[in-house]
Amino acid sequence: MAESDEGWAQEQWGYADLGDERRRVRAVQIGAKLMASPGAPLSQQMGSQSELIGAYRLLSNKEVNGPALTEPHRRATLAAAAVSEEVTLMVQDRTTL
Repeated sequence: MAESDEGWAQEQWGYADLGDERRRVRAVQIGAKLMASPGAPLSQQMGSQSELIGAYRLLSNKEVNGPALTEPHRRATLAAAAVSEEVTLMVQDRTTL
């Protein structure tokens, strides 16, 4: 496992196929910020108005969809669980309001 939020995010989304290198870079940046403060609102996690707008722009881009963002993370999680000597819980919550 990576030792930094940036390293972890790179492991998760560094190879995501989002149709454009800039989108992949943005996904890694967003992932690192989400990991750094998981309980905070997105506006606080991003740190600045321009970063928040960039996150919204990525997430609303027609070329970027849920599977494109979740598949690399899912593969990385399964790979980490496969080599772990401890019990790994795969908890998910797809609750929508």
